[in-house]
Amino acid sequence: MSNNLSVFEFGSGFSTLFYAERVLSIQSVEDNPSWFKVIAKQLPENARVTLQPADEDGKYCRAIKKFNRKFQLVIIDGRDRVNCFKQSLVCLAGDGVILLDDSAREKYAESIDIGKAAGFKVLHFEGMKPTATGLHRTSLFYRSENCLNL
Repeated sequence: MSNNLSVFEFGSGFSTLFYAERVLSIQSVEDNPSWFKVIAKQLPENARVTLQPADEDGKYCRAIKKFNRKFQLVIIDGRDRVNCFKQSLVCLAGDGVILLDDSAREKYAESIDIGKAAGFKVLHFEGMKPTATGLHRTSLFYRSENCLNL
């Protein structure tokens, strides 16, 4: 992964810390006030987290627009994922990639259709997850020219 990437993440956590060590900058939005306090204290200089209460098709999914910039990587691992996916499309750089966690869930299926309709290729990763049992799927949406050189 390139350390020149700008990242936006819906749902902060240990992944925020992971990416912060590997990218230029990461902006994250978190809906849980208690978790926000925990994670905000641990972030390095190139990482920021914003507290935004969860809602449906409201301020949470539109938090990405507050930065008035294009992101090369958008990670969707928070609330209201279908609407977050929709809002991400307008804030994604031309070579940008979207990562949708837990993409096998039926309620997120629309995101896969939206991504394909927008011209993205989809790469699914299935396997075990550290915090759960059973198989889980994460999907990567990308175009031919992308920041990850897929």
